[in-house]
Amino acid sequence: MVRGLYTAASGMVSQQQRMDSISNNLANVNTTGYKRENLLTESFDSVLTIKINDVGSIGMRDEAIGRMTLGITASETYTDYSQGTLTSTSNPLNVALNGEGFIAVTMIDAEGNQTEVFTRDGSFVRTPDGYLSTNDGNFIQGEEGLILIPSGETIIDKEGKIYVDNNYIDTIRVVDFDNKQTLEKLGSNLYAANENATITEFKGQVVQNALEGSNVNTVREMVDLITLSRTYQANQVVMKSFDSTLEKAVNSIGKV
Repeated sequence: MVRGLYTAASGMVSQQQRMDSISNNLANVNTTGYKRENLLTESFDSVLTIKINDVGSIGMRDEAIGRMTLGITASETYTDYSQGTLTSTSNPLNVALNGEGFIAVTMIDAEGNQTEVFTRDGSFVRTPDGYLSTNDGNFIQGEEGLILIPSGETIIDKEGKIYVDNNYIDTIRVVDFDNKQTLEKLGSNLYAANENATITEFKGQVVQNALEGSNVNTVREMVDLITLSRTYQANQVVMKSFDSTLEKAVNSIGKV
């Protein structure tokens, strides 16, 4: 009986974790370049269930009933890197990636340490010093280092080459990865590559005057939210039933 109580509890915990993931997706439905997350769950390893000291035709013995699991647990968070919808803008410093890939970014902390990170958010700005950066002040990498853009008419072609008044400035460094699930989300639309990530060639196109929207489908997320809410409530009912039965076992049967 208590085993069933823990099984129902594990189901409630996993559904709560899924709810947090879906809530985060819905909160970022309008975030440029955001990629939805999905929490994957799996059951615990099955174990052999044995009825101890069972009374049978040959006397007292242990009888195998079968195999069962003791609930489920969250195994990992899967990120959906599918393409979001591209929306046209009037800002020449806005770019979107049409295809798989990431823009290389240099993040500098308060102590001056530089870290290479990656993003799909192409809503760039020009700093007071003239450098191309993200809205959060992280510098966009070029093939020749940080990109310094003078004032003038800015053109960015499909290969990421930047021209100001027809003068070549630099090329935005865009890369891809052989296994994107090795990337770690840092927040603020930034990703970090660990030692298991292998950089590959970017085979898409850079689109100027455009931004990539989130790939979150609001209707799908709401349906998933309703489904998990019902699952959570079902597990809650099971826990209440076990609790009621245990209460009777303690307060009623114990008096006999």
